[in-house]
Amino acid sequence: MNTLRSALLTLTVAIAAAPALAQKASIALLRTEPTDALRAQIQRQGDRQLVALNLLADSVTSSMPGAVNDTGKFDVVAQQDLDALLGSIEQQEVLANPSDPRVAQAFRTAGTEYAIIVRIEQFDDRVTTRGSGDDTLMRREIEMAATVSVVHIESGVLQKSLSFRPEPMLDGRKLIGGSGDGAEIGNDMVIAYGDQAGAELGLLLLEHFFPMTAIRLRGDVMSINRGEAGGIAVGDRLEIIEASEFEDPDTGEMLLEEFPVGVAEITRVSTQTSNAKVVEGDLEEIQAIIDAEDMRLLLRPMD
Repeated sequence: MNTLRSALLTLTVAIAAAPALAQKASIALLRTEPTDALRAQIQRQGDRQLVALNLLADSVTSSMPGAVNDTGKFDVVAQQDLDALLGSIEQQEVLANPSDPRVAQAFRTAGTEYAIIVRIEQFDDRVTTRGSGDDTLMRREIEMAATVSVVHIESGVLQKSLSFRPEPMLDGRKLIGGSGDGAEIGNDMVIAYGDQAGAELGLLLLEHFFPMTAIRLRGDVMSINRGEAGGIAVGDRLEIIEASEFEDPDTGEMLLEEFPVGVAEITRVSTQTSNAKVVEGDLEEIQAIIDAEDMRLLLRPMD
């Protein structure tokens, strides 16, 4: 990982848009679907691509509830639990008008506060071959991008729209001769990519609802609200950030002002928490940020 970047002021639409929750967040995970425009585009490319796109969406839908549950921070209602409640209400209607009273009532009956809507906006499934005879090689690369919408059920307001682009998945195979078995690269790869995307979406939602922070500082060791279930491992380095909110005088939008103040390295990990040693930064300043009521201490993985 890189050393601490030079201090800079970053203004972003507030993580403040994320709710400050002192308990588990209750969320409904709706079925992942491609946008209508993407589906039409993929249909023109042929049946193979359309089958792969639908399989990817189904894989994300089925893997995401487990990934979100594994974080230990959410009460999750999955799509299959909502189907009976939603009845004949079309998925697109939820998107177009989340405050529709029938939809809102279904969610309230299921005990959810937020609806999570994932829409796949880009899908590339490229298969190339090179060589001939005993040296024929096949390469398949799959990539997707999506938008994750967080809708507050009671108000029907779109609280946040998150961009999501997992790393592409690649596979290569020798088709003929040598160690090759002559088989093409099948859709098991698509399912694996969907499972990977579902796991990463779980971490994305975790960071939105429960930003990574230090619970306390003892000496030079931080206790952190993130552990193995949140993707943390011993040796990870985290940027320590002082964050404070203020209102944009032009738009009224809440913005987040960020100043990097140090670096910590993970030394111990449990399921939902971890410890990190402060390796760069002033301990008194970091303690003051943790104690302050008008600012927050955030932690961010370093590249």
